[in-house]
Amino acid sequence: MKVKDQVPRGAKVVCVLTGHGLKDPDVAIKHSNNLFRQGIEPNIEAVAEVMGF
Repeated sequence: MKVKDQVPRGAKVVCVLTGHGLKDPDVAIKHSNNLFRQGIEPNIEAVAEVMGF
């Protein structure tokens, strides 16, 4: 679009991506790491550890 000068300089462009499988929980879980399949303890320490803190 920019190559064809269809977007004015300084304009904001929003991209909506589909087909990533995240709207289907089974697909998202299938392609995620093992923690999502096994689960983690429901506490802040476990969440922080998974996030690398």
